[in-house]
Amino acid sequence: GFGLAYASSACVFPYAHRPLTTQGVASYRTVEFNRMVMQRPMWMRHLLSRGYSVLQCDLDVVWLRDPFPLFAAHPHLAAADVLVQSEGGHGYNAGFYFARPTRAADAFMEFWLEDLVSR
Repeated sequence: GFGLAYASSACVFPYAHRPLTTQGVASYRTVEFNRMVMQRPMWMRHLLSRGYSVLQCDLDVVWLRDPFPLFAAHPHLAAADVLVQSEGGHGYNAGFYFARPTRAADAFMEFWLEDLVSR
């Protein structure tokens, strides 16, 4: 019970001893902000490389229904390697996305990382 939860806490908060920011707050598009944002595609690549399908969403997302039946019911969603929320023509929104463990999904995450690094 509790011992297992305590032992796994390093996975839940892996930056406790080495924070990603020096000031606790990272303004939008600063180096520290991008360093934090990079963690998502980095962790996605880590999990995808181990064969996991990954659904990532922000904490402020409210689930009204299980999205997986929707993914399976539509052929274009069922065949997709990566499903990403649009930012209204301004790029990707990391608030909600799903990836399957495929080469295409890994290439997408790699492209995303390269884009973040170049900023």
